[in-house]
Amino acid sequence: MYLFPDIAEKVSEEIRGVTHGNRMLQIADRRHLPFTEAVWKESLRWNPFIPMGIPHVNNQDEVINGYRIPKGSLIGQNFGYMLIDPKVWGDPDVFRPERFLFTEGSEGSDPSTLPNPTEVIFGYGIRVCP
Repeated sequence: MYLFPDIAEKVSEEIRGVTHGNRMLQIADRRHLPFTEAVWKESLRWNPFIPMGIPHVNNQDEVINGYRIPKGSLIGQNFGYMLIDPKVWGDPDVFRPERFLFTEGSEGSDPSTLPNPTEVIFGYGIRVCP
């Protein structure tokens, strides 16, 4: 958050509002921290710590978008591109956590239509991280 002190201050204010500055955060607090959650997602999206996923091998022949992928093919996920694709994110180089917040009556994309960066990074295959 060093690069975005105004956003860091908003996160700090939101956390203080929930904890009143006198206790540690708890898992149950997460639903009361929408901006903090949005910053977490945008941080993972804007600068993924792992640009390529761990390779997987498919166990059966597949056809995806007309492409045949034979059984035993090595498949790698390119998180680095998935999370900065301008067709999906519009302005991928801009750190904008608000893209993950729904504001009643606002113009623009619905955040529920955007990929969740935590699922993109941690959510592939049989051994999905919880």
